[in-house]
Amino acid sequence: MKQKLFILSLFVLLYSKSFSQSADFDVVPKQYSFELGAAYMASSTFTNAPKLGYGVMFDVGWKVQGFIRKSPVYLTVPIGYMYYPASSASEKTMNRMNFGWTVRHDLGRDKKVFPFLGYSLLLNSLSFDGVEGRVMGHQTKFDFGYNFGLSEKMSYLTKIEYTYMTFPHLGGKADRAHQFELKAGVRF
Repeated sequence: MKQKLFILSLFVLLYSKSFSQSADFDVVPKQYSFELGAAYMASSTFTNAPKLGYGVMFDVGWKVQGFIRKSPVYLTVPIGYMYYPASSASEKTMNRMNFGWTVRHDLGRDKKVFPFLGYSLLLNSLSFDGVEGRVMGHQTKFDFGYNFGLSEKMSYLTKIEYTYMTFPHLGGKADRAHQFELKAGVRF
């Protein structure tokens, strides 16, 4: 019995060593982004919702492609806050937090200025002043922009985003909104 256990252990050890990674590996590059922007709610089923807002977003991204001779692709985790102030007595101030996942494709490599495309799936937490509670919703976002490289470690960015949001009601129709955002920021 001991001999069988020893042979089995030796086999498992040698088998696992043959598929293990080497000790010297590269760390996946991270990228941080900080963005500020303005938003225009093009259409919405909310009553008394403001049309204009502004916000901030921070994200952490990991390079998942583009290590050798390919354009980089990043998987990022953004968290953001949007504030829509009431512009008239009939509107209610709106606040929205969002977080989720973004896939961003840089459409250039080793250039000072290059475009990028992004796709995001986010969760939202929305509230209106004077209304008790919050509602959770879904946000799909597409963005297009440009990176302006200052150095290898830092770049400015500018982008335009289109967002589609839904906020469900139990037993009723969901509220929907279409929004455009113009943002500027920095990546490091």
